[in-house]
Amino acid sequence: MTSVFRLDDHFRAATRNRPCNSCIHRPRVVDGNTFSSLRSNVPRGFPWAGRWAADRQHGAVRSVTVERLAKGTNLVSLVKAIRSGRRAGAVVPLSEDDDRLVSERMILTAWYPFPIYERLLLAVQGLRGGGDAAAREMGLASAAEMLSGVHKMFARTGSLKRTLKPLESVWPRYFNFGRIEADCKAEHDAIVRIHGYPHMGRCHGHLVAGWVEGAVRLSLDKHQRIGSIALTGRPWKGDDTFEMQIHLDATLAEPARPPQ
Repeated sequence: MTSVFRLDDHFRAATRNRPCNSCIHRPRVVDGNTFSSLRSNVPRGFPWAGRWAADRQHGAVRSVTVERLAKGTNLVSLVKAIRSGRRAGAVVPLSEDDDRLVSERMILTAWYPFPIYERLLLAVQGLRGGGDAAAREMGLASAAEMLSGVHKMFARTGSLKRTLKPLESVWPRYFNFGRIEADCKAEHDAIVRIHGYPHMGRCHGHLVAGWVEGAVRLSLDKHQRIGSIALTGRPWKGDDTFEMQIHLDATLAEPARPPQ
């Protein structure tokens, strides 16, 4: 049966190296001090975040690895797409557990094992025709939906930096691992990197690339256009970090007026 994590229980059990009340998996305790890097990836609002810091201060925690998770909000659109495809007569092959999950009510605020998200993502990619282009289109559609809705405040017309920088704080709301860096040193140039996600799959990578491109398009004003967007870091091809380079070109503010 698919497990949904209550991470406060999961963490408390992990510090004692025994299974938690809400998780069928045994938490792993590893050698070496990995606390600092793990704490930097803890999404704000987790009920145990403060206790983790307090326990660490008093020496109660040495090193803990936390299983990769995805927020339920990530899965909702995928589940809807699968249900819609099946109603239209499409065959969507899923495992018994994943099929049960698709038929159940999703909990938006719950955290689900990341492999479930990856499998549903691949299933929807197949419904869209498969391939990198389908994943990109999914990312573009997701950006358009999110930046015109729940994250509307982050779409700042005419400012590449003010649109991309908030991604650094948005990512932990959806995944409990990885870290986005939006390097916007110049007004018309930016580099987006994702650290701590060396095993990023091809489908998710192109979806994220589409999402970033969608955000950039929504940030353009009438005097800007996309000069180039290049995917220069591909973990699924052996690169350490996901990297995307964006360059904007300026257009003429208004046509030249004839001399009087």
